[in-house]
Amino acid sequence: MNNVRDFGAVGDGVTKDTIAIQKAIDAGGMVFFPPGVYLSGTLYLKSNGGLELAPGAILLGSPDIADYNDRDFCPQNSFSIEEKACGAHLIVALEIHHVTLRGGGRINGNRKAFFDPAKCSRAEFTGIRPSQMIFICECSDVSIENLEMTHSPYWACFLHGCEDIRLHGLKITNEPGVWNGDGLDVDCCRRVCISDCNIATSDDSLAIRAGGTKKLLRSPGVTEYVTVTNCILSSRQAAIRLGVGNGTIRHCVFSNLCIRDTNFGIVLLSTYLPAIFKSGAEGVEIADVLFDNILLDVRVPFDLSSNWIDEPLPASRKKISGITFRGIRGYGKANSIIQGNLDRNIEEIEFSDVSLTLSGGERILPEMEKWTGDNVYRRPYGFYIVNASGIRFHRFRLRWRDETDAWKSALFLSNTEEVRMDDCTFDIPKAGCESIIHQ
Repeated sequence: MNNVRDFGAVGDGVTKDTIAIQKAIDAGGMVFFPPGVYLSGTLYLKSNGGLELAPGAILLGSPDIADYNDRDFCPQNSFSIEEKACGAHLIVALEIHHVTLRGGGRINGNRKAFFDPAKCSRAEFTGIRPSQMIFICECSDVSIENLEMTHSPYWACFLHGCEDIRLHGLKITNEPGVWNGDGLDVDCCRRVCISDCNIATSDDSLAIRAGGTKKLLRSPGVTEYVTVTNCILSSRQAAIRLGVGNGTIRHCVFSNLCIRDTNFGIVLLSTYLPAIFKSGAEGVEIADVLFDNILLDVRVPFDLSSNWIDEPLPASRKKISGITFRGIRGYGKANSIIQGNLDRNIEEIEFSDVSLTLSGGERILPEMEKWTGDNVYRRPYGFYIVNASGIRFHRFRLRWRDETDAWKSALFLSNTEEVRMDDCTFDIPKAGCESIIHQ
């Protein structure tokens, strides 16, 4: 194992150690960081090697954007003018195999060196910031274990087009106001195991994506065989989000999770932003996904939408199908959603052994002719289901606790086919007149 200090790294948090660390990486094998603060720009990992940060070791991102990679350093890299992210990364693993990041140390993206979200919004920001802190692209046999990731200026860790991935024992944190402060983003990857992680972020804690052909991968478009277990998730946006792109997400299992202090609990979206579908994007096909043994303490427990915060369209290019929610206890303060397009492209959705308790309702609105934008989460129904088919509720209970008078009913159904309910209880809210409204 190569000790970075043997290659000239100082580890005082002031001296730039990029060159010394890269020399240790280029020497081959694992690179060891003893306790210290190692200031660095972009590091390029090699096959059959990686980084081991001892407890007390911190890899700190350089405050100088010139110390990072150019945005066009590889064809798979991307940047976002809208999100003010320039395509730079602290750690890069590109088209390599058998790569490891491990240890009890910390990777710190030094977000405060680039912007302060308390002083300006993303739209007002006139500077530049790096993109994903860790960028792992088209690699195989990737292992990231027992590390802390913090203060990322954008997403903490992005796995793009990779195979055979193990993410274990990670602690990922980002301040609540940081723009696009995702935890783990998994895009067009196969055979992914995520376990025993504690993720508290400003944006999505865990995003499962399918970027499609526009991402310039050799084998683009499919994310499959993903397992997530024994994790604690918290986010100012979504704890779990499936969607974004034009590909396919399938064969995924999420189990033994605690989701707390979060805006959206479990989110499945075929298209992510309003008008994307109308501009020509096909959206994401999502199929064969199981959510099991999960505790939700959130604002919006479930959101399955063909077009996020946009109105239903006449027809669809992609489906959301074969989704099972089992053994879930949830607490929420806003309505859950299943909303397909008019051709009922959300189908075969099952809720089994689910207990959902709703409270509050200060932001709930009376019935409106059109529901768009954030208003879709202010409907006066505990569960709103439209344009769907093959929905099954088995041993499902929706109850109320300390709710306002704004709620009208527990369940709203419209343009739905083959809805089955057995051994279910949908309580009437205190100011409502019926438990189920079926139009």
